Amino acid sequence: MVTDERPADAGEIAAEQGNMPAVGETSSNNDSPDQASTARSPRTRSSGRGSRRREPGQKPARPPAARSKKNSAPVTLEKVLATFVACGRCSFFLAGYRALHGLDNLQQAVDQSNGKWLDLTWDFQTRHLLQSSYGGKLDVDLYYYGGCCKECQRRFEFMEAADEDTPGSLRVELRLA
Repeated sequence: MVTDERPADAGEIAAEQGNMPAVGETSSNNDSPDQASTARSPRTRSSGRGSRRREPGQKPARPPAARSKKNSAPVTLEKVLATFVACGRCSFFLAGYRALHGLDNLQQAVDQSNGKWLDLTWDFQTRHLLQSSYGGKLDVDLYYYGGCCKECQRRFEFMEAADEDTPGSLRVELRLA
């Protein structure tokens, strides 16, 4: 037999048994204020998995996966090289950059990286290497150029400095796992 009644929740059952007032009712006068304030409504009960009750206006706790990102291992040169090896164009670019500017320059860029972008030295040789690695022609008059690898879609960004004495900057996406 099918009924159209909704199932009773724990608060309604407790109110029927006389353990707590029904929704919208107040407790009787013979209850002490301490008992009335400590009675828990069914919506504030914990799930039994160690969860805490949130106060109104309090932000929800971040999931454990979001917290573990902060505690991840620092960026190392070996990790960076491993991510660039997976793509033919990107590995060609990084090998050429290492040959042009040396291992110390690459190590310094890795040490100063924020884990998302690798800031590299920008000069005429790097411009030529970027053009030959990823294709296309970077015009000398460009102030900003953003592109991506045709094979793996790794992003790179070039930005010319405001004054001519300061070199521009080149950022390449790291994509660490």
